[in-house]
Amino acid sequence: MKKQMYIVVLILLMVSSGKNFCNGAKDSINQLSSTVINQHNLQLDSSKIKDIVYKEGVGFVAVDKNENALFEVFPFDNGPDYPSEGMFRIIEKGKIGYADLQGRIIIFPQFDAALPFINGMAAYCEGCSERIYGEHKSWEGGKWGFINKAGEIKIHAKYDQVIEQFDYGIAQVEYRGNVILINKKGEQVKMDNMKYNEWINLLGITAELIAKLFFENKVAVKMNWLNNDKYVFSANEISEYLQINILNNEGRELLEYDIIPLQSFSVKHENEILISLTELSTVTDYAVVYLTIKPREKNNSDIILIENFNKLFETVIEKNFNQEIHDYNITFPGNVQFISKKLYRHYADLQVAESGTVLPKESEWRKITIGKMIYLQFVPDIGVIKKRWIKTDDMPIDTYYTSVEDDLLKYFEEALKEVYDFPGKRNEVFINTKSKIRELFSAANSYVNFLYDKYEERLGKWLFVDETFNEKQYDYEENIFEDYQPKQTPDTMLDYMPELNEVFEKLPDSDMKNLSELIKLFEYYMENSTIDPGKWEEGNLILGANPKEYKPSRDELLLAEVGNRLRKLTKQISKNELHDLLKELSVDLNKFEYKDFSFIHVDVMGSGRFFYVDEIDTIKLFQEE
Repeated sequence: MKKQMYIVVLILLMVSSGKNFCNGAKDSINQLSSTVINQHNLQLDSSKIKDIVYKEGVGFVAVDKNENALFEVFPFDNGPDYPSEGMFRIIEKGKIGYADLQGRIIIFPQFDAALPFINGMAAYCEGCSERIYGEHKSWEGGKWGFINKAGEIKIHAKYDQVIEQFDYGIAQVEYRGNVILINKKGEQVKMDNMKYNEWINLLGITAELIAKLFFENKVAVKMNWLNNDKYVFSANEISEYLQINILNNEGRELLEYDIIPLQSFSVKHENEILISLTELSTVTDYAVVYLTIKPREKNNSDIILIENFNKLFETVIEKNFNQEIHDYNITFPGNVQFISKKLYRHYADLQVAESGTVLPKESEWRKITIGKMIYLQFVPDIGVIKKRWIKTDDMPIDTYYTSVEDDLLKYFEEALKEVYDFPGKRNEVFINTKSKIRELFSAANSYVNFLYDKYEERLGKWLFVDETFNEKQYDYEENIFEDYQPKQTPDTMLDYMPELNEVFEKLPDSDMKNLSELIKLFEYYMENSTIDPGKWEEGNLILGANPKEYKPSRDELLLAEVGNRLRKLTKQISKNELHDLLKELSVDLNKFEYKDFSFIHVDVMGSGRFFYVDEIDTIKLFQEE
């Protein structure tokens, strides 16, 4: 686990889980192969858990170094459960819980059914029962709710079905026969559209910034909002789109981008014989982007300009990210002959055979999924492929986001224009604008705080474009906070809890003559740690913390320090000599186990330096090799 300097809000790890088509939730459970062992390559922490093996008659079992069984792992997709956000499901007597990759049971098995964690929340079911259909199992009946990573019920079980978890900070559930959207408080969320045109205008400014930063006088950018017959819009839709033309220094067109606000529209073909030079580039959360490479002579310099500019522009529109294959809930209409189905982050690409297909009404297409665009390509036996875009219902935008979007757009515009005028100030502008965005979202719920990560990343890509901003953005170290100085030394226990310094100074050194005294201190702090253990708490994302942070107690830290001194001492003599000495002191070797902590800090502009536990290792003191 790494934290970089100045990160104010951590990007939450979002691991897509498999969806199951059951009455309660979508998480298909396949019958198990008897030969699979750790098929999903869990990155296990060998301090406790060695591997996951398949045991006949039992299932997938996590084992330690001595091949002792720790717990049974929930079976999924012909193997042990996939890890999601650092945790995977376990099962005991038919109940489901969660363990981390170090082999620690974080949430004891207690749920009739449960899904992987997504964006800090996992769906659980009360009263679900397992049903077998051929080679598949599913959960049926019961009511569904959501827990957090501490196992606390955040939304009580009352929903009939979980259709989609909190991938976007909003979950889609079925409640009393209606499909609704809820936030992490269980409140039904009213949706609204983003201001697509405004974001598209900013994209145009970014294209101008690319031309200035990377091509000097070699290319020019020309932009116009158009309303022509290249695309056919519905009467009640936005009927204009932004066309960005990239020209060489002789005025010859090289590239043409059509940036179309998200809406339903058709692509018109002027000539059914000619092959179109226009191709779909990607779909973002605000636009459909088409690319046309203009007819040109065999001019090597133009070819290089086209390739280089388009590569940078694809970074800005996050093409690689948006074109990742996704798996989300979609209900395909009947009586449709599909040639291919591809699901991407913001749209579904569907090729339909016209022959033999009874086409549903557009209103039916709009309801096959939520928050996506549908790209329909009707393929005839002979002739031109007809292309139609359909915008589905209820794009996932939070009402709080809608209320602050004008300010967010303003901050982006100011940042882009300032960098255009003063390219050397990119680092400074980036950090200052990040701070404004953080303040904008500081009063929001956890979903909108999650969006901060999205717009921080977008800001970085739009300002730096060439994907090296992660290395550059941290060069600017002025005015992080008053009297700021970069920390050059490793982060330690005393950084985390400075008041322990006086106690540490009084502890015996790692010397053989102090063995007996250190052992007594170890036993003393171990007993106190049992009475006053550390605990997992909600982290302050604004101050660079993880969603969940472990807060060790004072006695736990003192136990770790004494344990580390004993550990250092034991390396001064042979193992046999050590065991003889311990035998004389009547020491029970199996009792000497403690948590050792490593630490890390985050410097937050305008706030200060904050220390957090980075990693936790379990040390068996006198049983080490």
